[in-house]
Amino acid sequence: MVNPAEAKANILRDEVFLAVDELHKIQQDMLGKLEEAREILRSFPAEARRAEAYWLSSIRKALTIDGFLGEAMVTMQDTIGEIEAGDDGDDDGLDKLRTAIREDARY
Repeated sequence: MVNPAEAKANILRDEVFLAVDELHKIQQDMLGKLEEAREILRSFPAEARRAEAYWLSSIRKALTIDGFLGEAMVTMQDTIGEIEAGDDGDDDGLDKLRTAIREDARY
């Protein structure tokens, strides 16, 4: 017989796994779109340099830790790591995640 506390822990672990997996997929999709934008901008060198200096690099830094030198920003990768480690400290966050997963499953 499965202990109720153990069953609940297994369900939470599965939910965390699903959340982290979905966030990784979204992160990869967004990084892919950045690469598409870079490809489009290759025909426009001046605009490409400006975009890389500002919004392209800022978005990449917000999604990953690549090229990020300071600690004043929380990246998407930081958030994924916090969820994996269970460091979110906010029980409401898990309820919101469950709701989002259920909503997503309806479509």
